[in-house]
Amino acid sequence: MDLSFYNKPACDERRRRLATRLGNRPALIASGAPRPRGTHRGLHPFRAASHFLYLFGLHLEKAMGLWTGESWQVFQPEPGPDAALWTGPVPGYAELGEILGVPVIPSAKLQEALKPGTATLPSPDVETCVEQSTLLGREIRPGKLAAVDEPLADALIALRLVHDQAGIAGLREAAQATTAAHTAGLRAIRPGIRESVVRAAIEADLVARNMTT
Repeated sequence: MDLSFYNKPACDERRRRLATRLGNRPALIASGAPRPRGTHRGLHPFRAASHFLYLFGLHLEKAMGLWTGESWQVFQPEPGPDAALWTGPVPGYAELGEILGVPVIPSAKLQEALKPGTATLPSPDVETCVEQSTLLGREIRPGKLAAVDEPLADALIALRLVHDQAGIAGLREAAQATTAAHTAGLRAIRPGIRESVVRAAIEADLVARNMTT
């Protein structure tokens, strides 16, 4: 698991500030599921939903962050028996909990942890929205917020309207990577060249610089 970009103190503070705004109102934050490419290349590289990433800082597939009204927890599916073969070694629940600073619990126990009136925000992917709907017993879909969800949306909007120092640093890194990508593209491009060749040159340059787009 790549932790080079992970900023634990920033995530701890973001969760603390959101918890202060929510008080004893429980809330469920979904990370989402991998998206298919629709081609032979399979799935896109997974990126967690923005609100989950803002609060927990890691790209955890199909995870759910839960504010119980008293504390934060993360629910994560148990890895399959061949998971390490495809993705490499993954931390167990206890190790992941140490990294995140919150208890990490198997997803099978999430339903029993939910309280009536738990708020949520729709995941960008439909599959996770279906899971949220099943867990909460009401329809969850993009573009629709129930009254119980609005305080959670308002609280996250208020927090994210003002960037903290970690957010500002991330914007600067993104700007640097964008500048490097455009510069590499200008060096590689010429009449008649394929876009795929230019893209490969840009990716190689960014890898050499240890940057991502």
